Parts: sequence; structure tokens; C-alpha cells
Amino acid sequence: PNANPGLAMNASPVATALFCVGDFLVIDVQRTTLRFDENLSLKEDYDFTAQHLHVHGAVARSNRVLVTALHYKNAGGAVADRTTEKEQYNIALLKHKWPGAIARHTTRGDNEVLFAWERRDVSLGGTHSLKRPPPPDGVEPVPIRPPKGQKTLKGFFTASKPKPVVEKKKLEG
Repeated sequence: PNANPGLAMNASPVATALFCVGDFLVIDVQRTTLRFDENLSLKEDYDFTAQHLHVHGAVARSNRVLVTALHYKNAGGAVADRTTEKEQYNIALLKHKWPGAIARHTTRGDNEVLFAWERRDVSLGGTHSLKRPPPPDGVEPVPIRPPKGQKTLKGFFTASKPKPVVEKKKLEG
């Protein structure tokens, strides 16, 4: 996402598997149970995008809405609290939660990431077998849940048999 009209017009009007920048999100809170992770103080929009892709299989990012927003030089908000230590903590948590989908951005510096949902681990429904990074210090490991409708191999072998449906008869009295 950037404010480059040439790139925007060359892309499809709507992208369904790309990062949605937090500066302009439209969230229907009555139709989703997904929420921002309060363990993240920065880069929470990457997590929110990944949650939607993981649960719903798609996002709707308009490539025709161009937002120009300050991230590093404006006063207040996350900018006032942004440090390299906090950036690295949040990046480590994102990499732990979404193995393979979050990578170091090779041209923008150590505190920037690249969102690549197509590179996610098989545990998230992807095609890459990756070693999951540990969570940052002080954070409990976050369980990975298979995408909706997808079964893991472990789940296949450990799943209990479905319980038979028992009809309850209405007593007349």
C-alpha cells in the first residue's frame, strides 16, 4: 500500500490477499469476532490482516484508495512510543504468530517487515514447511489453529469420534 497512483492503477481494483494498512481500515465489528491483539503495540495491522486471511480466507483491500499517512515524523500516537526495542519485540511476536507470512523487509531497514501470506507455513494452510520462531521473551507461545475447514494431520489422528445425536422427546404433562 502506497500513495503511488501509477502503481495503484496498474493493480487490480481490489486485492484479496495483501496487507491492509492500519491508517485506513473499515471494520464491521458486528460481523466479526476478530480484534486487535493487545500484546502488539506496533504493527498490529499486519496481525489483523493475517487474522482475516487465516479465518476468512480473504480481505478486501481497495487499490484505488490512496492514503498518505505519516508513520515516523508526526507527533503523538505510536510515533511517540516507537523504539527499535519495541519494533523488534512486535516483529518477533508477528513472526511467531504467523510463521513465514512476516519477513524482514530487505530495502527498508531492520524495523520494517514484508507481508507475504503466500509464504506462510503449512500449519497456517500454506505450502512451506518452516521452523516456527519462538515468541519474544515474556510471552507465552501462541497456539496455531488450522484455517477454518482445514484439518491438520495431527488433528486427523487425534480427533474423537462424533457423538451420536440423541433426540429428546417432549414430555406431555
